[in-house]
Parts: sequence; structure tokens; C-alpha cells
Amino acid sequence: MKIYILTTLVLSLFSFIALGQDLIIKKNGEDIRAKVIEITLSEVKYKKFENIDGPIYTLLIKDILLIKYENGSKDLFNGSKIKIIDTNKVKYFSPKNRVLNLFEISSFYNSERGIFKDEYFDPFNRQYSYKNYYTSPISFKFIKGYKFNEQFALGLGVEYTKIDLFNFFTLSSEFFCYTSKNRSSPFINLNYGVFQFERHGISINAPYNYSFAGKIGYKFSLNKGALQLGFGFKQLTPESYINFIPSNGYFTPSLSYLF
Repeated sequence: MKIYILTTLVLSLFSFIALGQDLIIKKNGEDIRAKVIEITLSEVKYKKFENIDGPIYTLLIKDILLIKYENGSKDLFNGSKIKIIDTNKVKYFSPKNRVLNLFEISSFYNSERGIFKDEYFDPFNRQYSYKNYYTSPISFKFIKGYKFNEQFALGLGVEYTKIDLFNFFTLSSEFFCYTSKNRSSPFINLNYGVFQFERHGISINAPYNYSFAGKIGYKFSLNKGALQLGFGFKQLTPESYINFIPSNGYFTPSLSYLF
């Protein structure tokens, strides 16, 4: 009876230990009992299970065949590609996730009620007559970019903005920084662009128009892609003789879909 009880306790202990560990299986047949910390594009970071408070070790992905996690899920590695069987605890960055695609809708406003001032152009005096009125501008932007890792990306943006009588077309360079490696994370976005615009279908010849914008926000991870909510500041710098575009800056709320 005592032997039976002792055997049961020993088996229960081993079962508890087995359930609390991850198992890394290398291509050379070696098994490593571990606690996986992070999976990046090229390596796996882990702690040895028998020394969980010890240092963090690193293995190259190309040397790993399979990882079995304590919850029963598995990651199967094939060269530099990762087949995710079921992972809900470990952060990872797969090569296919290097491409950044983002569609954004935003608006902007400033402290002046009349954001733009325009009435008509006097062809005899070659001057604009101005009138203040309220406008509700809206912008649509598409960004194509490249992710260097889980946190940093660069891209090229194309933006169309409609502001009452005016149509703006902007080409911008984009920088993204996600402050956490988790799938949901705060972020910072900076961009610098050049823009052209037209009024009532008539292009205004002003080649030296620049815009600078920055915003902070939060990325919410979805099953497919992510939503980003942001709020920032935009500065428009038109060519010096164009004085009907206020240049004191705008507050810009935005909503974007990352896919």
C-alpha cells in the first residue's frame, strides 16, 4: 500500500514538472527543457527549465525543428519559415510579416474656426478675396512599407485630402516605432511630405509645399491585421506667396487599419 502511494506521488510530481515546461527539439536530435521567452525573425530566446531564474539563452531558428509548449501547442520550423500550429503565449516575428500595408482615414482642425480662407480670385487685380468659414477636412492615406523587426518600420505614403474647394495630393515618407514587441502596442508615427493642390479642378503651380506630421496612438491586434487609433499634430508649409493656407498647425485624430 505504501509503495502504491509513493509511486502515485512520484508520477504526479513528474507530470506536474512536465506540464510546466516547454520542449525545444533541435534538428540534431537534442531536446532542451526550457521556458521560451521570445521568438524573433532569426532566433529563439529561452531560459533553462532547471534554472528558470538564470540567464537567457539563444538558439538560431535554422537549428530548431519543433517547439512543444506547456499548454500543448506547437511551433514547427522549416528553414527560416515558421508554421504556427497554435501559439497564444509567445511573441513571434515571421518573415512574411516584414511587409507593412496601412490604410488611414483622418481629419484635422486648428484653433481658428475658419481653417481655410477663400472666396474668389480677382483676375484684374490678381488677388484673392477671403472669407472665413468652417470646413470639415478629411484625408485618405495608403502606406506601403517595410518592417525591420517587431518595433521599427519605414514606408512611403500617398494621401488625398478634401477641404471644401481644395483637393490636396501628398507624397510622404513614414516612420513607425512600436514601443512594445507585443502584438498590441503603443506607437509613434512621424512623416514628412511634399504636396500639390488644386482649387475647382485648377492646379495651383506651387512646387515647394511641405508638410510635417507626428502622432502617438495605440495598435489593437485583431485576428487579421490591427486597428490603430492616433492623435497628433500636422504642420503645412506652403510656398511663401500662398497666404490663404493657415500654417499655424492642425490637430489630427486618425483611424487606420494595418494589414
